[in-house]
Order: sequence, then structure tokens, then C-alpha cells
Amino acid sequence: MTHPGRLGWLSVFLLLAVAAVWVNASSRRIFILHEGRAEQPTSRAFFAGSERVLGRLSHLKARHQYLGADADACRQAWTQLQAFQPDAVIVEGAQAQECLSDRLRGPAYAQVRLVQASATGAAAHGRAAFIASWATLLGELSSGQGPVMLLHGGDPAGLAERDLLTLAVAQAGLDVQWVDVSTASSAGRPLVWPEALQGPISNVVVLGQSVGWGAPQGTEQALRALVGVLRQASPHPILATRLDRVFWGVDMALDESPEQRGEQMALNAWRGDRTDPLPPLEMAVALRAEFAERRASSLPSIYRASARLAGFWAPP
Repeated sequence: MTHPGRLGWLSVFLLLAVAAVWVNASSRRIFILHEGRAEQPTSRAFFAGSERVLGRLSHLKARHQYLGADADACRQAWTQLQAFQPDAVIVEGAQAQECLSDRLRGPAYAQVRLVQASATGAAAHGRAAFIASWATLLGELSSGQGPVMLLHGGDPAGLAERDLLTLAVAQAGLDVQWVDVSTASSAGRPLVWPEALQGPISNVVVLGQSVGWGAPQGTEQALRALVGVLRQASPHPILATRLDRVFWGVDMALDESPEQRGEQMALNAWRGDRTDPLPPLEMAVALRAEFAERRASSLPSIYRASARLAGFWAPP
């Protein structure tokens, strides 16, 4: 190769090296901690929403980590975050917030933007839609024979959600019965459910977001056991404010769309503080197939269509 040729190739390599350094320096790293497992429909929906924003921007590098049900999952997630050295962290769900929020308050992470959103519909721009949607659902499914039983945790998120659902119950013209089912147990003792759940239960039951958290045998196992207790005590629908609960035995769930929530949180992580208002989150429906068939004549068809299209149609 001639001397000018070698200089030409050297210039190309130098330009490529400079470009690589510039791209790496100007890129933004975003770490996303999902509350559930990768294969769960709710996790897949949140992933799709966030990737719709982040995946089309070449200067962004996103890494997804899933908490799942592993007792060591939080430590593993923190190890992955430290290695990734993100500029922004998105935490999807209250359990993900509990895992990372305190850790990110150290001086080493002062410049890291933490993006989190309430999983209870308590955000100002989502309150009205959350309350109205739940009021409609409760009005359609209520037996009219007694108060709606609202099971809630004693944590701040659980109490905030309880207050919103109470407004929804009132808007539907119904009465409410609160039952605190905080499940944390440092001693690892078996759970003892409140006497109010032993029956008879005269109206629908609603399981709040944080019901089951902290149970020594794990959230999923605790909720399956709770649903079994409720089935024996009541023939009425068992509802939940988390979509994934229908895959653990609940009849029907209504929650903010995880796909849209993923988009909004990704926008916040990418663009930083926003001055333009975010649109209200839409509500998503999840249904157990056997419940949908049993209530086919009384359940509006839009619920079945929504659950099927979104992938939140739980098999029997």
C-alpha cells in the first residue's frame, strides 16, 4: 500500500475512533427495574411501552432487570445497576421502588435521575380516571346486598390506594368495609387472615396493590391462599388493582395500562423534568376466562375484548 493510502486508512480509523468516543460520551444509560418476572404479561407490556420510546433513539442504552420472586433478586439488581453506571433509573412498581430508592440516595448517585410513579393511581393526572373506572366497575358487579370489602395493606401506597378506592365506592353509591391485611412477618410465622374474611361476605371483594407483600411464603403463594379463603366465604367476584393477580386466582383486575406507563416513564428518563402535561393513563382490564364465561350475560363485552387484546386473559 502506498504512503498516501496508508495515511488515508489511518485517517479513517482515527475518525471512527473519535466518533465511537463521541457516541459513547453523548449516550445516556437508562436502567429499568421491573417489579415482576420477564414472562409476565404485565412486564412484557411495560417493556413494550418503554422500548417504543427508548428503542428508537440510538444514543440511549437501556438495560432491563426483573425482580421476579427470588429472595436475592434485589441484591442482584443492585449489582447489575452498579456495573451499568446509569444516568437514569426507572423503577416500575412499589417493590422496585423499595429495592432501589434508598440505595440511590447516596452521594455517589447524586447525579442519577430516579424516575418512579405511583402504582396506585394516585398521580394527579390519573386520579380522576382511576376513580371513575373503578366506580363504574363496582357499580356493574356489586350485588347491592352489603358493603364492598376493600382489603388493603398498611403501607403508605396501600393507604393512598385505599382512599382512592373509597372515593370510587362512594361515587358508585355503595358502602365500604376496610380490612387491613398487612402481611409483613419478620419472624416468618404462617399468616393468619383477619376474621372478617372467614365469611359470610355479601358483596364484591377488592384486593389492593400491596396485599400479600412481605408474606414469609412469598406474595404469590400468600395471594393464592387468600383467594382460596375468599372463595369459601363468598360467591361474589374477587377483584384486584393489579393486573397480574388474575393469573394467581383473582376473577378480574383493573389497573393503569402498563404499556402506557412504560412510555411515560421512559419519556421522563430521556427528557428529564417535563413542563408539558402528560396525558392521563388509560385503564387496562385483566380477566380470568372462567369468570368471563360465567358472567357472560352480565359483564359488558368491552371488558372481554380489552383483556384478550392486551394479553391479560388468564386461563382457568
